[in-house]
Amino acid sequence: MRHAINLLAVFSLSFGVDTAIAEEGGWYIGIGFGDVTAGYEMTDFADGSVTEGVVDNSDSAWKIFGGYEINRHFAIEAGFADLHNDTDKATTFSGVSNGTGSPYVSLPGGTVSIDITDTTGFFVAAKASLPLTSRSSLMAKAGAVVWDAQQTTVDLGQRTVALNGTDAHIGIGVEYRFDNGIGIRGEAERYLNMGGTDQDVTALSISYHF
Repeated sequence: MRHAINLLAVFSLSFGVDTAIAEEGGWYIGIGFGDVTAGYEMTDFADGSVTEGVVDNSDSAWKIFGGYEINRHFAIEAGFADLHNDTDKATTFSGVSNGTGSPYVSLPGGTVSIDITDTTGFFVAAKASLPLTSRSSLMAKAGAVVWDAQQTTVDLGQRTVALNGTDAHIGIGVEYRFDNGIGIRGEAERYLNMGGTDQDVTALSISYHF
C-alpha cells in the first residue's frame, strides 16, 4: 500500500500546473479499502503463565467518509471505519498456559486465546491540504474517533467483553482530483489507542466531489 501511495504521488506530479483549476469548495463523499496493522505484543496478553504464544497484528479495513471543503486548503471530514473485519483471520493472540495465571483459567498446558474483533469507530477530523499542482495535493488531518470493539477470551470457557473509548485520529496522504469530480487518495492513518493499542491503516480511497 505504501508503494501505491508513492505511485499516486508520482502520477499526480506528472501533471503540469497548466491543467484546469479544480473547482474549490463544496461537499464530497468517498469510500476506501486497505490494510490495518495493530501494535499488540505478547506482553499485552501474557500474564506470567503463558509459556509460548503468537500475536497476529494484521487484518483488512474499510471506511466510508464525507466532508465539506471550505476551500482548497481546508476541509472538515467525518466517517465510519471498520477495522479487523476479516472473520477468516487467525485470533489476535494464541498461546499455551501453565494454568497459574490470571485472567486465564486454563489447565496446565491448555490452549488460551484472545480475539479482538468488530473494531469500528466514527471519526471527525480537520483536513489541511498543500497543493502540488492544480489537481494534486498533499494532505494531513487530525481529529478524534469514538470506537467500539469486542474482546473474546477462550480458555476453559469463552468470555466476551465490550471495549470502547474516544481517542485521537491522525493521517497523511496525497490526493489527485480529476475534472469530472472524481478524486483518488492514498493515505496512512493512525487510530491512537483504539482497542488498547495504536491501529495503523494504509488505504486507497475514491471520492466524488459535488
